[in-house]
Amino acid sequence: MANMNEALDETVETRKGTFTKKKPGALVIDQFGNLEKKRRLIGMDISDICMPPLTRKKVAKYRGVDAEQINLATGLAAEPVTFLIPGTYMFYDRGEQDPAARQKLMCNYGRPEIVIDPVSKKQVMDDKVIDYIEFFQGVKYVDVEKEFALYVFMELHPFNKSNKFRPNTGRVVYERVDLQTNKEMAFKMAEADLGVEAEREVINTKDPNVIIARAISANIPVMESGGQRGIGEIKLDLRNFARTQPKKFFGNGGDYKMAFKMNILDAQAWGLLDIDEQKRTFIVPVTDEKVFRWEYGIQEDPIDAFVEHCLSDKDGKELYDAIKNMVEYWAQ
Repeated sequence: MANMNEALDETVETRKGTFTKKKPGALVIDQFGNLEKKRRLIGMDISDICMPPLTRKKVAKYRGVDAEQINLATGLAAEPVTFLIPGTYMFYDRGEQDPAARQKLMCNYGRPEIVIDPVSKKQVMDDKVIDYIEFFQGVKYVDVEKEFALYVFMELHPFNKSNKFRPNTGRVVYERVDLQTNKEMAFKMAEADLGVEAEREVINTKDPNVIIARAISANIPVMESGGQRGIGEIKLDLRNFARTQPKKFFGNGGDYKMAFKMNILDAQAWGLLDIDEQKRTFIVPVTDEKVFRWEYGIQEDPIDAFVEHCLSDKDGKELYDAIKNMVEYWAQ
């Protein structure tokens, strides 16, 4: 993982108005924005699929998972303690094209130091690895822009509960908490509507083969004791799944419209997208890059217009995939 003082690589092609096109060999297009391109140092050697997104939030807050435990003796919140985590770890980069290079050493680099090279006897700049990271009173703040390398290090650390790339059997010590925002009423209503629509679709489905196929895609068991479960039982489980996890239900069924609307609302809540009402434009808040401008009358719902755009052509579908991948970066 190279130091942030290295020269920025400008070879990544950008297509204005949509999102950053990744360097050849990238598995997915999951980010956009010119500033994002500049933050991605090629020397960091992390695949696009694992590189954490930038949001409008300038400071990431990480907190120990035990920071809010209750002291059983007093019944009050326990006093957060200062603790350390390792400053190096091995990261398995599942997006790396070369299978032999997927295991990568991640280091917490501090300020470079001037040292004497033992061979040339000349002064050289050497990256200093700090052996630990301190959580003062259970909390660690990271300036995402000024300490981008540390931000990536913290996001991909195996002790990070919010890191969906961590080993399933790994120990969790801290989690990112600044993105946990209260949902706006529009989001809550859309979420509730989506659950109702999903369950209604199951209720109205009469074909047993369709019910079974959708149950299998939702990992709902259709067999037991060597035989098939009753179709009524399967359908009941599928109704519960559709009502409680409507985005997954619609995504599995190929109907992106309602699921994508939720992704747009998610992206706004997480600080990945903003709406400029005066210019009738969706923008990336970190870069002010325009990703969509709706042309309809002022009475039209801009999110509905955005959804229709994303379903209408290839560029829209690519934009849908980009936003969906960003929103799901922190999804557990």
